[in-house]
Amino acid sequence: YPVNMVPVPMAQGISDGYLRPADGIATLAGRDDDFPNLITNGTFATDIASWTDYNTADITWDAATESMKINYTGGGSSEPASYQDVTTVADVSYQVTFDMTRLQAPVAGRPPSIGYCKVIDVFTGATLMDEQFYVEGLKTTSQALEFTASGTSTRIILGTIYVLGANFPLYLDNVE
Repeated sequence: YPVNMVPVPMAQGISDGYLRPADGIATLAGRDDDFPNLITNGTFATDIASWTDYNTADITWDAATESMKINYTGGGSSEPASYQDVTTVADVSYQVTFDMTRLQAPVAGRPPSIGYCKVIDVFTGATLMDEQFYVEGLKTTSQALEFTASGTSTRIILGTIYVLGANFPLYLDNVE
């Protein structure tokens, strides 16, 4: 069934094909059996297939960490990222969860790295959610962010924002 939709029983006088919204929030994470994971290859166990570079990002698979490395190369955008389009149901709330890690040690006098998650409607370009967060040196930040879909195709964008003095790659993992 589509996420956050359940069949209405025949006993209620409606055909088997009719769906109604389910209760609660649909998660991209699929942590509830009723809500399957919509993300493809969010663990990056062997590659970064199903993900596309965004804003001229330098994205590569990192075998040592089994994660996606998102790196600012100095050219193109100052917000390199990767994205994946997922099928959604309009007016249904979703949650996306992920981990971002900075493997470089903190440097005195330099700021932490900044990660971001942006969610847009693929067809209209409307921004549904746009969050930024700090990623400290040698630490992982875990995020659980919510948005409400406005259509049937939604783009999940995850990346880093260039900050002078904090230009370190971020490693993305466990996207659900």
